Amino acid sequence: MKVELLVFEGCPNWGPARDLLRASMASLGIAGEIQEIQVESQEQAQTLGFPGSPTLRVNDQDVAPLPDGVEPAMGCRTYLVQGRRQGLPDAAWILEALRKAQEAEAHACCTPLAKPKAATACPACGIEGKPVKPVTLRSLLHPHLRPQVRDEVYRFCASQDCALVYYSADGSQVFTRDDLTVRVGLKERSAPRPLCYCFNHSAESIQEEWTRTGKTTVVDTIKAELKAGGCRCEVTNPAGGCCLGDVIKEVKALTSAPVTPAPEHDCCAPSKPSCC
Repeated sequence: MKVELLVFEGCPNWGPARDLLRASMASLGIAGEIQEIQVESQEQAQTLGFPGSPTLRVNDQDVAPLPDGVEPAMGCRTYLVQGRRQGLPDAAWILEALRKAQEAEAHACCTPLAKPKAATACPACGIEGKPVKPVTLRSLLHPHLRPQVRDEVYRFCASQDCALVYYSADGSQVFTRDDLTVRVGLKERSAPRPLCYCFNHSAESIQEEWTRTGKTTVVDTIKAELKAGGCRCEVTNPAGGCCLGDVIKEVKALTSAPVTPAPEHDCCAPSKPSCC
């Protein structure tokens, strides 16, 4: 997510605008950096489309609507908030812009990342990890760890026996199961073992339905939810992508398991002849 604060030197609202932006980001769990751009000339103002100081932008979009006919200028900017002019935009506008940017990132869910040219193995177990976007880590790590996440591709280690969950490409950063706010179902051996984080399906809930009804509807249920647009795997699933494959794998393992025949009861055993 790209967050910018455009100002000129001496702007009295530079600091308050920064504080307001930081507070808004913190309230939504956004740990990215604010890019502060100091506009120094009218020519630069023209190039940047700078309507005055302070200007706050999220993913290149102004957090406040600009009136028609506003020209770039090296001057103080005011905002009309609830019928009054003030030097800062409404906090609700900033939150809305940030939420839209979060939503846009979440809707990129299941969009495959380009595979790195050189596969990077987990520094703990040596197994190649799956690329994940930083938005996944920023959503699932404990809040005090989120500021450590850099704007780069990380990797998810799916090995059940490995304590690491995420690691950076250069191996300088690692995060373990204890660093996450959710259980990593692929790494768990005891209940609950979540598999579908968006719609709350676990290995145990799938097993329970199978035992109770002799069938499972979980795959069809998830597909229907996906069509309805409820998928947020990128910010809910530790693996950073669609969980349907993991669910299908669990279903196949369950339905293909051999059935152990019940032991014969004595009453059903053939009677032995009394003679001989």
